[in-house]
Amino acid sequence: MTPRRGRGSGAARRRRDARAREEYDLLIALALGAAVGAGMALLVRRGPEGRSPAYTAARAAGRGAVKAGRYGAKGARRVRRRGAELIDNIPFEDIGESLGAYLESARETIDDAVARELKGLRKAVRRQRKRLGV
Repeated sequence: MTPRRGRGSGAARRRRDARAREEYDLLIALALGAAVGAGMALLVRRGPEGRSPAYTAARAAGRGAVKAGRYGAKGARRVRRRGAELIDNIPFEDIGESLGAYLESARETIDDAVARELKGLRKAVRRQRKRLGV
């Protein structure tokens, strides 16, 4: 014979589960509130020098931003010098000639296509006139 399970109703079981979930939610909210409160107290409190840790952190961030700005400016100057060296190596005349050749080729191809279309249209007009007897 297999062991029998409790004969409680499904609604009662759901109420028990909901009550347990509510207790866990309350405990989690309590823990989060305590952690946030402790963090805020640490940020707002005054240190031995009379300054808050938030002030110290903001000052350190400001120093970091200044240092990052210096490094960025130094890198920009380096890139500018290197770019000036590289621009001399770009073959602008060769690029212009090859681009001109590509454009000329494209122009000729388009002209040929338009000429073929006109020729086909003229033939079609002649056929229609012949068919209509005009």
